[in-house]
Amino acid sequence: MRWISTSILVIVLFVYGAQAQTPTPPAPPKAPPAQTAPPPPAPPKAAPAPAPAPAQTPRTPPAAPAKPPVDVTKLGTDFVDQLNTLDDWRISMDGKEMGLDKVVDSFMAQFAPDVLAEIPSDDEEQIGNLVLVGSAQLRKWVEHIARTRVELDFLSARQTEKTVEGEHLVYSKPLPWGGIGIALPIIAPYSMRANRDRFMEVGAVFLQYGEDQKIHRFRLFLSEKSPVEAGGRP
Repeated sequence: MRWISTSILVIVLFVYGAQAQTPTPPAPPKAPPAQTAPPPPAPPKAAPAPAPAPAQTPRTPPAAPAKPPVDVTKLGTDFVDQLNTLDDWRISMDGKEMGLDKVVDSFMAQFAPDVLAEIPSDDEEQIGNLVLVGSAQLRKWVEHIARTRVELDFLSARQTEKTVEGEHLVYSKPLPWGGIGIALPIIAPYSMRANRDRFMEVGAVFLQYGEDQKIHRFRLFLSEKSPVEAGGRP
């Protein structure tokens, strides 16, 4: 019995020692933590659309300076004054015409090259006015007046009414194609160069000025001439 207890004790010690000498197996290595894939980069932000340019208000070109109103009274009276200059020349002692071309040139400077004129004739057989086309034909008539008349004293008619005294009667109308037309009554006393016989006529002048300030249409109507007595009365 005693031997059996001793044997059991030996076996227990043997088992215990065997267990103590058996090395503990190493712990399996820990798996590395799972690597989380980095998030994909965010797509680049689109550049902001450029702000629309502010609407450009069209710039209005500066208005042309307004033309001064036409002084129609001055146009009419200046023309009559020019008629009166046609006798401002003389004949020299040797028979030369001194200054004739100058006064005719000055008068003709008012007209456009393509002027159309209706003017009276000295020809007693002529019925109605002459119609002249172009400044060359008109110049011949002007030279004839300058050579045959002296003491020209053409006047634009005037009127006195209420508090207005001696107003020139010049009528005007803007022309639809540009320019302006004027009309005025006139009184036309003159003497003949050859014998100094004096006459007077009444009539009217009609002028059409273009935008170039030149006369493009000229109409002169005169009554039958009346002799003027030495005292100045017709």
